[in-house]
Amino acid sequence: MKTLTPRAWIALAVVAAGACAANQSAPQSPSPIAVCDATQVQFAVGRPASSELLERARLAAHAATARFLRPNEAITLEFLASRLNLNLNERAVVLSGYCG
Repeated sequence: MKTLTPRAWIALAVVAAGACAANQSAPQSPSPIAVCDATQVQFAVGRPASSELLERARLAAHAATARFLRPNEAITLEFLASRLNLNLNERAVVLSGYCG
């Protein structure tokens, strides 16, 4: 079995580095961030919760995601500007909506 000389190892490293550099693509521009507008979901207030209502409200608010918040339900508290939250009462009727 033959071993490579130091010069051969250097040449191999240069070729490998060049191949890696050639495969790198230009940095992609960030995807547009959805901006939630809860003022557009007032039609949902007073209506019973349903998956159809949630999706309709999400689209109207231009939100990336949406969720119902039920009374005394444990929720994550991280702020997501692109998320629509619809507060429900004990009867699963929408009380209000906000983004975050």
